Amino acid sequence: MENRVLRGPNPAYTNKNGFIQGFTEREQVDNIQRAVDNHRAAMLVFHYRKREIPDFETMKAQAEETNLLTTAKENLEALRKDHIEDLDRLYRFHTYEYQQEIQDRRRVVDDNYLADADPSIKSLVEKLVTGPHKDADAEARWQNDYENLRYSHLKQVVHMEKRIQDLERQQEIEKKLREQMFPQDVADFKKKTQEIQQRVARFLVANDAEKERYLNAFNWAYRQTAPLQELYKQDERFKSDILAIIVSGQATDPRRNATR
Repeated sequence: MENRVLRGPNPAYTNKNGFIQGFTEREQVDNIQRAVDNHRAAMLVFHYRKREIPDFETMKAQAEETNLLTTAKENLEALRKDHIEDLDRLYRFHTYEYQQEIQDRRRVVDDNYLADADPSIKSLVEKLVTGPHKDADAEARWQNDYENLRYSHLKQVVHMEKRIQDLERQQEIEKKLREQMFPQDVADFKKKTQEIQQRVARFLVANDAEKERYLNAFNWAYRQTAPLQELYKQDERFKSDILAIIVSGQATDPRRNATR
């Protein structure tokens, strides 16, 4: 990175309005300068940060979206793409602004006056037009524009990332609750993890006292278990599958207790 040594202001100008706008005190900013700054900010928004408003159907679809996590991730990705576009617009605005400033700077130089002016005056004007500090004010504005845009973007990113983390955490909790719920049919049973299938299988072959312990241990309601218990009694194929799971579990780990 280029090392730049910034020269401080001459103490003789302390408390005087002899500095560029970017380094003046707030109370030194007059209404004209404030109006110029506000107009510039408005032009930046109107011409370079405008956004197309979604149509009604699009907004309605977004409001009715049920997969909140997917929507949140899509919104975050869209926000990042928008930020890249905003930066591109900002840089184009700065380019246009700089070109206008160069032209204005050249227009204010009176060549006829300089032709007969003292050499020191000519040198001073030349420094103001082409010197190393000629763009200091513009650079301060550009940096301020970028920092404001970046801050606004990161503030939204942090909010969205927290939203995604909260949704992922909630989704994981709901997933665990669904996994632990007693299956209602064969299809639901087959979706369960091997551990849950073993647990349900042992429940189905248990006696009434053991079933009561399962109900208390895993917060199952008896009415939730009724459909699968009835299926176990009537469907010989399902019953065979359950017994096979029991045998498989015993062969894998004979130390499993009855309520695991």
